Amino acid sequence: MIQLDDLDYQILKVLMKDGQVTNVELSKMMGTSVNTIRNRIQRLIDNKVLQIIGVTNPLLLGFDVHVIMNIDVEYAHLASVAEGFAAMGPVRYVAYASGEHNLVVMAFFPNMEHYFTCLTQQIAKLEGIRTIKTMFVGQEIKRNYDYVGHLEELKQIENTKELQHDN
Repeated sequence: MIQLDDLDYQILKVLMKDGQVTNVELSKMMGTSVNTIRNRIQRLIDNKVLQIIGVTNPLLLGFDVHVIMNIDVEYAHLASVAEGFAAMGPVRYVAYASGEHNLVVMAFFPNMEHYFTCLTQQIAKLEGIRTIKTMFVGQEIKRNYDYVGHLEELKQIENTKELQHDN
């Protein structure tokens, strides 16, 4: 894991709120040179800590059917099934899991017809799937990508625990 310092976290925090902020603006906010900002951002990108992209809302783009699939796959086929899902256009997220299901998949479709076509023409061809439990998402309550803010919350909790332990 890459070591991040306060400047890295400050840069990430600003970029998460406004991915279009310039290096010049960042350098003024952080009180450091443009070259330092540019180098830090490039290091964060190179180490896959940061990816600067535009995040869209699939529901506003017409992808009304949002599914989360909890899948039980024979272990001998787990990697190939995961790769098969990852190659499908509507699929946005694939992860190995432990517990009742060993694969989790999230996908977005414009309508039920497209979902059913994917299910019967692509998913059905994947060898090794035992069961799929599909949840259709009715309404999102929260969508947040602020991991830096969450890290700050965790640090505050740890600091509070340390203070309590010292007393």
